[in-house]
Amino acid sequence: MKKEQLPSAKKGRPLALRLLAGAGAVTLIVLLLGITNSFTGNPVSAFLAKQKLTAYVREAYPQYDLKADRARYNFKFGTYDVTFQDTQSQDVKFTASLRRGGDISDDYDSQVTGRTSTLIRLADEMSGQLRPVVETFLRARGLQVGQRLFVDFSLKQGTVEIPPLNTPYSRELPLEGTLFVDIQSESPMTLQQEAAVIRSLHERVTGEGYRVVSYVLTFSYPMENRQRTDSISLDAVHIDENLAHTLQEVLDSDGFQEDIYVRLDER
Repeated sequence: MKKEQLPSAKKGRPLALRLLAGAGAVTLIVLLLGITNSFTGNPVSAFLAKQKLTAYVREAYPQYDLKADRARYNFKFGTYDVTFQDTQSQDVKFTASLRRGGDISDDYDSQVTGRTSTLIRLADEMSGQLRPVVETFLRARGLQVGQRLFVDFSLKQGTVEIPPLNTPYSRELPLEGTLFVDIQSESPMTLQQEAAVIRSLHERVTGEGYRVVSYVLTFSYPMENRQRTDSISLDAVHIDENLAHTLQEVLDSDGFQEDIYVRLDER
């Protein structure tokens, strides 16, 4: 005995309704692509932007053999950015940008002429040398480095002359750095203990010949079933045997005083 087949929902659906649903799906896809492109750009525009920016830098800076990175869309400024690197110089590195209206700009003057790229590279090299020194120092005290450990030369340079392009890093260079370190502990820490770590760390770093003149530190530790983080920033001129007292005074004065900042997580 034959069973009677019921018409499928698809066959029973009116043609106009099916066309409307299809049009809605296409519209949604187009809308999503538009939203995505507004944040990330699109491959075709990125390709054309890279071609235009490459032609621009080759004409503007013919003395270099520049290699282009991929084009990146900058949502904040609405630009396509391409970073260029000279094959013969590690410090000739800068970015050119193409705006929606077709205007082109670059940061060659600050990055190369102003030697910002040199400072960044030297800071990276110093950071690489300092990492094992700091890690060994902290490990001996039952502590460890967290997410950050790097040096920044841009905060404390003042009138110090920046070395020429391609100068290799040396501890003898007249560069004054700020050391950023996230420190992790498996047990709670007091402000006095944190001050002691800062004093000893500064002694170790400067004893190794590194020019660190300020610190931006965090101390993370567990307390009352949650992770807590204290933040301390200061110039090295304040690091002495009275540091714990100095930090406590600053803390009692809303956490700010001259070039010292102290914020303790809720105790």
